[in-house]
Amino acid sequence: MLSCSSTLGSPLPTEVATCFPTSLAYRAPITPVYSCVSSASITCQYASDCATSTYTVGSEPTGTPAPPAPTNPVLQNPGFESGAIAPWTFVRPKTAFSTEDVSAARTHNNSAFAYRAVFLNDDGHQTVVQQTVAVTPGGNYTFSVWASSDNPAGGNCYMWAGATPTLLPASQQLAFSSVAAGAWQQVSVNFQAHASFAKVTIMIYCALKGAANSQAGRNTMYFDDAAVVTRDT
Repeated sequence: MLSCSSTLGSPLPTEVATCFPTSLAYRAPITPVYSCVSSASITCQYASDCATSTYTVGSEPTGTPAPPAPTNPVLQNPGFESGAIAPWTFVRPKTAFSTEDVSAARTHNNSAFAYRAVFLNDDGHQTVVQQTVAVTPGGNYTFSVWASSDNPAGGNCYMWAGATPTLLPASQQLAFSSVAAGAWQQVSVNFQAHASFAKVTIMIYCALKGAANSQAGRNTMYFDDAAVVTRDT
């Protein structure tokens, strides 16, 4: 609830409404109105269930300051240097005839380990891992990850990276057919946070594309050096 009281002149009380003419012509000067209101001894009181505050003319209530924006939101174990997948988590079971592990067989930027998914047959496969990171609502961020593949000739294997919840859809996809075998390619997606957290997701999958593409589901894929960084600095 908001209530205001004032006195203009003394000792007779005068309503603030008397500062305003009954009609204002187009481009009428506002200076007399401002001078009248500014000279009033006016106080406004705001009352709620939790607080009561009094403000004078020209002052503005000060709200609770927003928490500082994380300058470098941190993914835990972004490069799998712990030798384990955790705290990345699977959001669905790994598919049959596939294996996932942390491997030193191929790494990005001479690191010790990378995540590896091995799809062993021609069936369609999918592996999804996810992690939650602290962000500032409305803040702008980039989620990135590096990926590599053994079988780009298969032509039907991909890596997808995305973030939720976001103000706009935020995802990018990489076709491994566009990257030479054993080479690394970065996938980056910009997003604007919609909450104080963001779930970042990495999905690698292969899909069948007809009998002629007999190698479509067979591949060994890696990703490494994931990152979430702010773009607001």
